[in-house]
Amino acid sequence: MSYQDRGHYYVNGVLTDHMTKAKCRDAGGIPSVTTKIDSWTDSGLVFWKIRENIDAAYRVIDSGIGVSAEDFRKLVADEFYRVHNELFLGSYIHDILDKLIKNGVENRLFMSFYKEYADRQITDLFESVQMAYEWYREHVDQAKTEQVLYDQELRISGTCDVNGMIISPDGTKVPGGVDWKCSYVKKHPGYKKADGTMKSFGFSKSVDYSMQLGAYGRVCGWKGAYIVKVSTNPLIPGVQALWYDQEELLKGYKIYGHVARAYDLINGYIK
Repeated sequence: MSYQDRGHYYVNGVLTDHMTKAKCRDAGGIPSVTTKIDSWTDSGLVFWKIRENIDAAYRVIDSGIGVSAEDFRKLVADEFYRVHNELFLGSYIHDILDKLIKNGVENRLFMSFYKEYADRQITDLFESVQMAYEWYREHVDQAKTEQVLYDQELRISGTCDVNGMIISPDGTKVPGGVDWKCSYVKKHPGYKKADGTMKSFGFSKSVDYSMQLGAYGRVCGWKGAYIVKVSTNPLIPGVQALWYDQEELLKGYKIYGHVARAYDLINGYIK
């Protein structure tokens, strides 16, 4: 698949592998919400940035100036490592959280379950995963996980991490959702307060998140939703939840509508 075709494509409500924009369009399918958003935001540029950094390093080498192995590493490794943690390890964290939730694992049985199901590459991330799972048990009353959303009329498709009844920051139970996001945290904020609760990592709300949650919320009838950031740095475990109320979801959906329409027009999905 080419860089331009990166993304997730749904046809008749099914996520289809080895799909391109053109094939999806010809089959009457719908690119996912995140695919449309990423095409217009910095999220869709991460791989391009890595490639540009590598090209820049080789241009320095070809110029005859010379570059050491350490300088080359500085040019490309930091960005690549960040993307590796957020995307590659993030997929494993999504998977293990889904298994924990669907199996209804009690907190006291967490470690034995984790060791049985977790891929060996994320065994050292158990603290962050455990915190995320504990957060889920405290803030989600009942829900479906990894639920495919597909609305032909609204032209919305995607897979929702958590969809059901959630508990808002004021303690009210409302229809809503949760989307897990994974980030490599570099600085330790002292995430535990004196009472044992977690402080913020400093992540803030973004238009990307409000668009995604707004689109999902439009299909599901949400009155609120959370983005939950999970640290993929084993030395700095923790989670941070960002709450989006109904007004923020509505605003996010309006912005998404413009982005999605532009994407569909440019790529020939609508005329």
